[in-house]
Amino acid sequence: MNPARLRDIETAQRIEGCHFTRGFRQILSQVAEGAADVEEAVIREIRAAKDTDRSLDLPRVPRWRRMFGTPTYCAPGHRVLRNLPGLTSPVLLNDLTGRLCALRMVAGDRGADVVSDATGLLKLHDALFGDVFAWAGHLRFVNLSSQGIAFAPVPAIDHHLALAVDDLMICRGHQANGIPIPLEPLCRFLAEYLWCHPFRDGNGRTAMALLMSMTSPGALSSVGPDEWYAASAQSLRAPGFPDPEPWVPILRRMLDH
Repeated sequence: MNPARLRDIETAQRIEGCHFTRGFRQILSQVAEGAADVEEAVIREIRAAKDTDRSLDLPRVPRWRRMFGTPTYCAPGHRVLRNLPGLTSPVLLNDLTGRLCALRMVAGDRGADVVSDATGLLKLHDALFGDVFAWAGHLRFVNLSSQGIAFAPVPAIDHHLALAVDDLMICRGHQANGIPIPLEPLCRFLAEYLWCHPFRDGNGRTAMALLMSMTSPGALSSVGPDEWYAASAQSLRAPGFPDPEPWVPILRRMLDH
């Protein structure tokens, strides 16, 4: 794998708050070169995270709060998303999610380069996050908001996901014919997709996997976390009307890379 693409993959995880150690970078490189098996690497990472999690004495959700039930997607008694490894530490879960997502991206068999419809997006999300979440590849069924941004309500997800996919198909059509990908539909896709927020978690990394499949190695590495989140916040500041304009400078730079 091109070293610049490896940097892109690490950038995607860093934007989502996951930072790699030197040792994990070596593992990632070995998987990319075919010198290590991705499934074995995934198992080792899960085992190490579980061992560390068991050594922690994390506070549980207070009993009086548990009396009102466990929020959907959350592990009973803990402030963490329900996850297949059974981790109770949000920090460990975020790190493990980023590492396993990176391993799946590096393995090269996740199919981001051929995704052009909603079904393909579901399969891609499942491929990237299925090691961690049982609901990977399934559209969310709760309304979500974050830092004052309300994402698409559940009844609107299908419609707005279809709008995002329409623009993705335009980009894929140009790509298939060897024509430069047009900036406007790519910006519309990203704005609409991130507001649609079709999955409970992993939307940003799924979007970045698609961007990597349509841009040259090293393009995503030119984007910093602050820049990415500033564009996202500006794009989504009017609920229900995602604005593609804030993404123009970032995606133009990526396409020109």
